[in-house]
Amino acid sequence: MKSLKKIKVSLVIVALIITSGFSTAAEPKIEFSGFARAVVGHLNDDNLVFLGYDEGYSFSEQSLFAFRADASITDKISVIGQALVHSSDVRESGIQWLYLDYRPTQDWSFKLGRQRIPFFTYSDVIDVGFAYPWITPPIQVYANYLFSEFDGAMGRYDFSTKSVSGSLEAYVGQYKGPIVQSGQRLDADIEYVAGLYSKLNYKNFTFSAAYHEGKVKVDIPEFKEFQDLLRMFNFITTANELGINNRARFIKLGVSYNSFDYFIESEFSKITSGSAFIPKVNAGYLTLGYNLYPFTLHATIAHSDAGYSEPVNEVPLGLNPILDQVHLGFEAIFMSLPIDSLTSLTIGSRYDWKQNIAFKAEVSFLKGENNKRAFFTVGDPTIEEREAVLFQLAAEWVF
Repeated sequence: MKSLKKIKVSLVIVALIITSGFSTAAEPKIEFSGFARAVVGHLNDDNLVFLGYDEGYSFSEQSLFAFRADASITDKISVIGQALVHSSDVRESGIQWLYLDYRPTQDWSFKLGRQRIPFFTYSDVIDVGFAYPWITPPIQVYANYLFSEFDGAMGRYDFSTKSVSGSLEAYVGQYKGPIVQSGQRLDADIEYVAGLYSKLNYKNFTFSAAYHEGKVKVDIPEFKEFQDLLRMFNFITTANELGINNRARFIKLGVSYNSFDYFIESEFSKITSGSAFIPKVNAGYLTLGYNLYPFTLHATIAHSDAGYSEPVNEVPLGLNPILDQVHLGFEAIFMSLPIDSLTSLTIGSRYDWKQNIAFKAEVSFLKGENNKRAFFTVGDPTIEEREAVLFQLAAEWVF
């Protein structure tokens, strides 16, 4: 989108002007930090794979190491970069974040560059397992449909009174890179993405809400010949259904209560779009935890309900055999799309061995809708059952 590119160029120029204006300030200071996690998992079903885990024992699915640098140019301007090395074949290693952070006042801050999208409560620290109780955040909400970073600008306002405190964030940007769609890793062009994220703290309660919208464009190579065939018969709308070029929306609500002894957390999310290829998803979880320092015990129930919009099929039935085959072939594509409806119960414990090192153990009872994907990779599709138990152990480290 040309207008968005112009905005980005203008923001870069403004940032350079701001930086030069503070060039005579104090000597720059650089601080380094990082985190790491080692996770091993095992699934008790030889027909199913869940998050890369199967009947064997794997360390590669969620183990990682990250290194972060915060360079303070002045007391108001800094540059933040974070690189991550991941052991999984699904995720790419490399630079995750690289942005300029400008804080003109104690209440206001602005970021420019590659940064994390605030989809969820734990979006900023989703890779930092030390920051939350689980080993694996509930996949129904923290699903891989969504991309994590964007290139653009974000503004944040923090406020506080005697009884409440909170923040409001707004951002706009774009993203080009891989996304997971219908179980496939595809190249996406998010022409624009924008959103609002708000958080309010009152006593022991925290309330959060978010709204995000973007224009998603994805070409699916395996359907290109079929699209060309439909266009040859002048079924343009139906041909366009075999790709993604639509707006998508994401809404999130969260509430938590945290006391010295126990905590309650929940998040609910909803995905909608104008594309028959992007699933409509309603998902949520509820976590109950008890603190018995240095131990933490927790239990989480999570659920997702997924489905798709009815595609527009302009190809008539009953006129001739060729068109009948085209009609049925188009219907078969959408009938085969994976549905990720899943209910899970996770029970886990955490032991804070040191101030910056924790050990975790977790068991998840997974029950998906029969004959649907339900986040599983299925070996033998003739076996209807989508139930399994996932066992995980983890070591978390921040430095």
